[in-house]
Amino acid sequence: MGRIPGLSASPDREVPQSQLRSSRGPFYREGHAVYEFTRDEFVGAREAMLQHYHIKGAPQWKEPPEFESRPKEHQSLYQKILCAMKAFPFRSFRTTSPFLPEAMVAQVYEIARPGDILVQRRDGAPQLEFAGKLLWNCNWIHAALYVGNGLIIESTRGGVELRPLDNFLRGVNHAALARPQYKSDEDREAVIGYTMSQVGKPFDSGLDITEDGRQYCTELLYRALQKMKTPPQIPLRKMLGVGKEIVTADDLISIPGTRLLWASEDPETTYTIFTPVRNALSAILSPHQHRESPLSPPFRGISGLPGKKQIPGSS
Repeated sequence: MGRIPGLSASPDREVPQSQLRSSRGPFYREGHAVYEFTRDEFVGAREAMLQHYHIKGAPQWKEPPEFESRPKEHQSLYQKILCAMKAFPFRSFRTTSPFLPEAMVAQVYEIARPGDILVQRRDGAPQLEFAGKLLWNCNWIHAALYVGNGLIIESTRGGVELRPLDNFLRGVNHAALARPQYKSDEDREAVIGYTMSQVGKPFDSGLDITEDGRQYCTELLYRALQKMKTPPQIPLRKMLGVGKEIVTADDLISIPGTRLLWASEDPETTYTIFTPVRNALSAILSPHQHRESPLSPPFRGISGLPGKKQIPGSS
């Protein structure tokens, strides 16, 4: 579809480059210009996308609820670790790693096409870093699907929701963009249409890929890719601490035929098992380096994944 109704950029909404870090968003882009919109305008754009894909019955947009808690006897080791980390004094690290610079954010906008997969990692998210790298040896912790018009669909603790791409990229330290091997426009539309149909579904904190009433971030994309005429073979892993098979963000961008188009760094050479420990020490030793995420509360979510060098061939 073309321009989203309700998001008509005007000069008085343009955010100067010097103010992007302090502006609260949500953001929308046209060319190299960045515009800021109100919550109501974004909700209107969300409704337009749902109508475009003939999605009926999706709940109204609302603020993300608190992360669901389950009785301890039903929690996996992963859930217990997350709960324990809530009391950790450095739950939000004072990371010394820089956020993605504006030039990199602009690169993603230029390269991204509907149906592309985005992954990210935040150095200041210890729950995700330690669980992802130390328990599962994953380079990427969170994934989303780009659906065009500067928008993505992701599943965070608030459930499956449509959000601005700008807010997915801001306040993170590392990110990458990959393109699955779509054999036709019908395949691409089927994948995007499925993710749109899941808007409003709750987050699957139990990481149970057999439960289709709830979706965790990579499960959402896994199920969406199965809607292609010839679905790709996506490996499932039995993960330490979960006790069941799950799909990771690393698996999604490693599907045969999937092309890594852009990355802020090569995680295979720069992100090691010692990186979370280094980030923790950095947080303790350099408290004055704290960098607060610029995202407004309605658009915050579980974020986390790699970056700072552009991989050859990503342009």
